[in-house]
Amino acid sequence: MGLTELCEDTKTKIDNSYTYVSNTISEKTSNLISGVRDGSIKKDVDRNDLASVLKINSYFMNKATKYPDKDILSDDLETVNYFSYIIQKYK
Repeated sequence: MGLTELCEDTKTKIDNSYTYVSNTISEKTSNLISGVRDGSIKKDVDRNDLASVLKINSYFMNKATKYPDKDILSDDLETVNYFSYIIQKYK
């Protein structure tokens, strides 16, 4: 799962802006935390995974603040892919 999978409707033009990616990552981070709290995620979430998700969320929030309309850099795609990998483990 990567940037394309973060986009809900792949038939539309994918928004690669830091703002869009940050908002999507924040939503998925919030869903993970809510799922852990309310028990809808039955798997135990590894503390290192949770720490990584929170760090990635913070990183993209900072990028979105500095560069709201700028497309994410290719260097950041690896981070998005790693985030997606962690999130998929708990679906």
